[in-house]
Amino acid sequence: MTRLRIPVVTGLGHSTGASTVAAALHGRDAGAWAAAADIVVCRGGGESMRAAEALRLAGDPVERERMSVHSRQVPTSVAWPSVLGRTAAAYAAAERLARPRPAATALDVTG
Repeated sequence: MTRLRIPVVTGLGHSTGASTVAAALHGRDAGAWAAAADIVVCRGGGESMRAAEALRLAGDPVERERMSVHSRQVPTSVAWPSVLGRTAAAYAAAERLARPRPAATALDVTG
């Protein structure tokens, strides 16, 4: 029978609750941004979730290679020509909106 290993917990940033989770699991707090962790604690939100995924990929060479091969073989749906075209169109629209409009003329209602 193999003995259970003490879990290693890391937090993505400060005040994430990683120390509390480590204590609750009788684990070890590895400090912030430890790549060799069993449990990653982060705040809710897009930035933290992207950071958690980056940390996961850092320890997964097979997945990184798969993504690399895919990126070289499959063309992206958003390329620089389309980005530049959309940017130029947005600037043109903004320029049209910023142009001064002719002043309205007053109507003579005195008859």
